[in-house]
Amino acid sequence: MKKLLSCVISGALALQGLSSGAFAADSGRIRVDSASVQAGETFELPVIIEENPGVAAMSLNLTYDASKLELLGAADGKILGTSVFLSGNDLTLIPYTMNWDDLSTENNTGNGIVATLKFEVLAESGTAEISLAVNQKSTYNVDLDEVAFTTVNGAVKIGAAAEEQPDDLNGDGAVNVADAVLLARFIGEDQTLTDEQLRKLFAAKPDQNEDGLVTLMDLKALLKKIETES
Repeated sequence: MKKLLSCVISGALALQGLSSGAFAADSGRIRVDSASVQAGETFELPVIIEENPGVAAMSLNLTYDASKLELLGAADGKILGTSVFLSGNDLTLIPYTMNWDDLSTENNTGNGIVATLKFEVLAESGTAEISLAVNQKSTYNVDLDEVAFTTVNGAVKIGAAAEEQPDDLNGDGAVNVADAVLLARFIGEDQTLTDEQLRKLFAAKPDQNEDGLVTLMDLKALLKKIETES
């Protein structure tokens, strides 16, 4: 198993090295986290920005299943410098728009939790997908050049659905080395991962140590679990 651990981690590092030049200088990633909850529960989901190339303004549209979830609020993560967090004046609007606009003469390059969404669960069971879309014309840097971000959707598992295996990162019903390989590919910034693979990954629990980041430490933690359970 130690040899397997070494191979998977080495693969992730190799992918990271190969793909580091594959990202455009003006591209980043924004993802909404996932959660497992129960009916009637109130919970929070972070919206996380990664590989931020620098923005002066950003606008995101949030879409979710209003028959299963009610949006109660959205709080600024305050990582974009002196930016002002603006939100729609009606939380029932879908899509719900979040805008950041800064009068600074320098780009904001913060990474981490850019917003925290607060929801109440309305449904008894099921899965509700939460998606983000970048309003590209309203997302730009200090030179007024549009800044591109890829987005990764989240999923909220409710009731019985919440009891599914959180470590099943590829959604095949089992927790094994295939899940570790998928996680390694993500950490290594593998550009060939599909939207469906990313959706399943973040509908589970890629952040194994719950520190708000997905890194090699999470890969090591997952492989340790797999070794213990095998």
